[in-house]
Amino acid sequence: MQARATARCWEVGQAARIVARLVLPLSLLAVAAHGQSGPELDLYAPESGQAVESYADVVVVRGRVAPYTSRAMTSDWMIVIDSSGSTSDASGADIDGDGRVGRTAFLPSLNTDHQDSILHAEVAAARQLLEVLDPGRTRVGLISFSGGGEAIAPRGDSILMGRGVAPPAVLHTPLTRDYREVQDGLHAILQEGSHDNTDFSAALRLAAKSFAPGPEPTLRFIAFLTDGYPTDGSSKVAPSFVVAAEAAAIELAEAGVQVHVLALGPTALSRPAAATAIARRTGGSFNPVLDLAQLGSALPFLVRDAERTAREQVAVYVSSADRGLTRAQVLPNGTFVAMAPIEPGINRIEILAVAADGATTSVERSIEVSLPEIAAEPGPLFP
Repeated sequence: MQARATARCWEVGQAARIVARLVLPLSLLAVAAHGQSGPELDLYAPESGQAVESYADVVVVRGRVAPYTSRAMTSDWMIVIDSSGSTSDASGADIDGDGRVGRTAFLPSLNTDHQDSILHAEVAAARQLLEVLDPGRTRVGLISFSGGGEAIAPRGDSILMGRGVAPPAVLHTPLTRDYREVQDGLHAILQEGSHDNTDFSAALRLAAKSFAPGPEPTLRFIAFLTDGYPTDGSSKVAPSFVVAAEAAAIELAEAGVQVHVLALGPTALSRPAAATAIARRTGGSFNPVLDLAQLGSALPFLVRDAERTAREQVAVYVSSADRGLTRAQVLPNGTFVAMAPIEPGINRIEILAVAADGATTSVERSIEVSLPEIAAEPGPLFP
């Protein structure tokens, strides 16, 4: 439903939940399943045949859509991994299981156990996710991002995007059902290591290019892992990078892609504006992960919860006066309200409920609109 998205704070087995909003894309209207039983839709107002006298050019539409869970659907997940310079720092967890926890010593990026780095924690979590996903119904792709600069050039057939010596974002693995290819991409990310700044927008734009619409409704998501915020060479937030990231998120939202951000550690939480905006704009979620030992369990939980929530979404649209579709505000209890444009004469109003799998239900109402009569001006008090 609109007005919902989740945030979880994973900290020694404790989770905290924050409600935001979820968005069902208009693109699903193109794949509406004709003839399939859709969500139950009740319309409270206006009543059919109702005569309306009003100077206003809109009428209030109110109703309720019943809870609905879409049929099983295929899904696409693009895993986006932050490989900026700070991801070489110690994660604070024993990622490689050798009994020693790496520490960042003396200077940043001097990690006493390289395999306990934040980057290794991200890769380990992605590998754990692959173990629980079903390749029969879920495709997975892999992107890494930093901010460009002097980095080892990616090898093989990787798709590059960006500027400078090294690209800010690299598509290591296009969406695939062969998870061995994703494992190879994860290995390549570790080989290339951590470097340079943090450019969210480069990763999001590349991800947007990597999703291709199919003939059947498919749930599409990005799992966006980052330990920081957009920077361009300093420790301060880069405003232009933030604006670019939000613009890229809007593009993804229009394509029906949700972005679920996992903010890793205190630095990511110190300036979360860009990350939360990305989640909000796409109807995804913002998920703080303070204890990176929990990342391996947080990521699979996030994926399962995001898919379940997406399947329960129902969007309601109102059409009238040949002015296109108006999105109704749907509350958690299923009630909705919208303003439908009207004009004098007979107005046909159509209310359309669209589920995540494309199943639709529509209700029509016809109302007659007229302008109120203007009262005659009163005569003089004294003849």
